[in-house]
Amino acid sequence: MKNEKIAVFATLGKPFSFYMIKNMLDCDIQIDCIILDGKRCTEKDLSIWNDRTKGKFPLSDFSIFENYNIPTFFFKNHCSASTESFLKNRDISLIINAGTPRILKNNILSIPTRGVLNVHPGILPKYRGCTVVEWSIYNDDKVGATAHFMTEGIDEGPIILTEEYSFLKGDSYSGVRIKVYENSFSLMSKAIKHVITNDCTSNTMKNQGEGSYFKVMKDDLLLQVKKKLELGMYKYQE
Repeated sequence: MKNEKIAVFATLGKPFSFYMIKNMLDCDIQIDCIILDGKRCTEKDLSIWNDRTKGKFPLSDFSIFENYNIPTFFFKNHCSASTESFLKNRDISLIINAGTPRILKNNILSIPTRGVLNVHPGILPKYRGCTVVEWSIYNDDKVGATAHFMTEGIDEGPIILTEEYSFLKGDSYSGVRIKVYENSFSLMSKAIKHVITNDCTSNTMKNQGEGSYFKVMKDDLLLQVKKKLELGMYKYQE
């Protein structure tokens, strides 16, 4: 992977970004640079994160990545013309979405020679959109994660790898969510190695077929999901 130049899109103050990058480094993924967006993680985002993870993944200092000699760059917007110019000049071959706050458009998606890689916490194409872990449990479907190339269609790009997960009767809502996050971090590293080893690009692979989009689950249904897990009534709690 020495000839690959991998850039990571991340958000300062977003634990998801930090732990995704950390797993990549633990798996010996060589990162050319980290690109931070000027939009910070909100209090609401952190509240949702804390409800899901119960302190398992605390907010950590991005400065530790300096120990790996990875340059970090700040841009006002991941989709800006200045970001676009920077990526072209740096000759990036693969961008990793480790938590951009933006909806990426073709001016960015088309720059890296391989594409932009994302891990979605749901099984695509059946579960696109928001809170699909919760919707999967509500519908008694498998919970999983999908590594895919990004396109302008949300959660619609070519699929690289898919994983399905099972849980124990005693697993709480946060336990389920923590397992999905942990596996999503490792799935990204697996997907990066798969893409490079098999010479995959977003332009040579087919997009997904028809699927369904889900909106953010409302609080009353989320409470039902939590109760379902608490009682061990989810179909895939073994």
